[in-house]
Amino acid sequence: MEANLYPWADATRRQFTASYALAYNRFDYQQRTVFGEVQEARPSHVLTLATNVRQKWGSLDLSARGSQFLHDLARTELSVGGSVRLQLVKGLSLTVDGRYSRVRDQIYLPGERLTNEEILVRQRALATGYQYFTFVGVSYTFGSIYNTIVNPRLDSFRLLGNAGF
Repeated sequence: MEANLYPWADATRRQFTASYALAYNRFDYQQRTVFGEVQEARPSHVLTLATNVRQKWGSLDLSARGSQFLHDLARTELSVGGSVRLQLVKGLSLTVDGRYSRVRDQIYLPGERLTNEEILVRQRALATGYQYFTFVGVSYTFGSIYNTIVNPRLDSFRLLGNAGF
């Protein structure tokens, strides 16, 4: 389910959306997890609140997301994030992104000790209580002014998993 505070006619310029989804997740693990599972199916749900504004000067996107496994209500992930894109001159823009997540839903962690190589090349996940991401970039866009607009309403809606910006 999704709802937008603003009318559809304004969807390419501004939005404030709330979306909610129920999911049934099936996991097949390569090795036994810390909970002794090699496969499992778990129901979950996710709520996302997001706003974005697109103007001639650039755009602003903010979101908050919460997800939870329904078999164990303590298994949650809460995250907030945002992005600002400033149009410096026609086609040239500066982007600053960031996201922070409080992680309590890592049911997939391997039960065996990880090797140094697996950790260094990030082949396996490590237990963590948080994740963060920051990004600063400069980009140049050319061509049609409409080439990036397909359906911006669902940009902030993501189910369980890594929901980066």
